[in-house]
Amino acid sequence: VPFIILTERFSSSRTVVDFLEVFCEQALQLLMANTQEDVRSAVTSDIEAVTLCIELISKLLRVPDPLLATRIRSTVGIVAVQYEEAFGFEHPGLVALLAIKATPVPSLSHA
Repeated sequence: VPFIILTERFSSSRTVVDFLEVFCEQALQLLMANTQEDVRSAVTSDIEAVTLCIELISKLLRVPDPLLATRIRSTVGIVAVQYEEAFGFEHPGLVALLAIKATPVPSLSHA
């Protein structure tokens, strides 16, 4: 929760938004780790890390800042296309992230 509170508090900073976009790009690359291996092993490898990554990104998509949400959603969309091209099917976590509505949850900060 402190990460999300800090993100909300500083989401108007272009530097923070840039960092979070790069963070999401790198975190989502866990899904693309081994496109040359058997699809089943690539999908199931590091399942806990992938789950945590998707959960954190879903929270970032709900931070009440339109610029941050737009940039994160764009990153998720790019990785979703890459994943489908590499494996031949959609990743359910990426589909769920893309389905998150732009309506943010109430702010967690007490500023």
